[in-house]
Amino acid sequence: MSLEQKSGAKRKATDEGIPSASKRTASSDGPAAMLATSSTPVSPADVTQPISNAGATLPASEADLARVWNGSLEEGNTQITTLYTSTKNGKASEEVLERRRTDVRAYLFYLEHEIKASPALKKNKVNTHLELIITPPQPGHFPKDIQERARLAYDRFEGEDWGENVSPEDAESEGELGGDVTSSIAHSTRTPGSDDGQITVALLPPCNHPIWGVNGIMYGLARGKNAKGGSSYRFDPRYFSQKRDAKVIGANGLQPGTWWPLQLCAVFHGAHGSAGGGISGSEETGCFSIIVSGKSAYHDMDKDDGETLYYSADNSLDNVDRQRVLVTTNKTKSLQVSLRTGRPVRVLRSAGKNRAFAPIVGIRYDGLYRVAAENMKTNSKGGKYRQFKLVRLPNQRAFAETVAAAPTGRQQGDFARKREAF
Repeated sequence: MSLEQKSGAKRKATDEGIPSASKRTASSDGPAAMLATSSTPVSPADVTQPISNAGATLPASEADLARVWNGSLEEGNTQITTLYTSTKNGKASEEVLERRRTDVRAYLFYLEHEIKASPALKKNKVNTHLELIITPPQPGHFPKDIQERARLAYDRFEGEDWGENVSPEDAESEGELGGDVTSSIAHSTRTPGSDDGQITVALLPPCNHPIWGVNGIMYGLARGKNAKGGSSYRFDPRYFSQKRDAKVIGANGLQPGTWWPLQLCAVFHGAHGSAGGGISGSEETGCFSIIVSGKSAYHDMDKDDGETLYYSADNSLDNVDRQRVLVTTNKTKSLQVSLRTGRPVRVLRSAGKNRAFAPIVGIRYDGLYRVAAENMKTNSKGGKYRQFKLVRLPNQRAFAETVAAAPTGRQQGDFARKREAF
């Protein structure tokens, strides 16, 4: 349902109570356009290119600086309302207005690409502030590019149910699957003139860095520190125009056996569409991809035989109702659509001790599967849940060869170096 169709209608409240604990986990405008982008095309070979010829790492220069959002949701919403009122009353100078627009663009980039969907979005009224940009009471208060960016962020959260039913796996994945993106990137400093200090000037990795450069396994990302001093990851805005769209049915140009160190890297290369979720899809088009996690809380319910796997839907752990399943999420609906249409689904496997075919480290693309069946099962609490059977399609790289292909020894070594400073 579109925003226009929903205007005036009462929306379901999602910011009260305790979120469910069983959700499946696992354009160059705006801030990305503030920096020059590399001309190196994104391809599956990006993660396996040799790095021995990269040469000495050059120190970062002024060209390696980026303006990134470093504030809270509340602060970002304040920037939106301040820009609106400043434009409306006509008292602010063009210089001040442009600074406000820059802050809002950085905040919207953060919403669209970096923050994980969670109940905090609606609790902090992010939805209403995005709606203010998309359909303001009076036209002309927001530039077209800001309205388009707000629409993209809004549509993204709509497709992810605004983060309802966030699971413990999502919470525990900070730093590995997108990280604490409210923290600053390493070596960052505050932007002079930013009223509340939400914009950070961040030092990004040199383009020829052996791990973080264009030939390294972390290409497309930058690293920072979270509040506890641990590592966190976010997209490098210099290369964001090269990020491949993951909302594509089929292989999307990827070859089975392609490997990445983090789920966020798989997002950058178009293998998966969610930085933290295990299912990427829409109830209109179907499921684009799923991740079979080696750390999943569902490992006692799911079954992975390699070329055939059984994948449990959202909320499967929570339900205690012996007669019916809990409310079906959009992601579960996407698998149902794929069952009806027969369209293929990309399957990725991530590291963890609970899966026989999981990579030792990182995340690997294992090929296309079709959703062959949907069955009703009973969990340990006696509750009903949906489970989907997926079968690997023929005429692909053999499954055994795919599993053995990655990660290579070099990839494992580079994985161990991904926390190195630059």
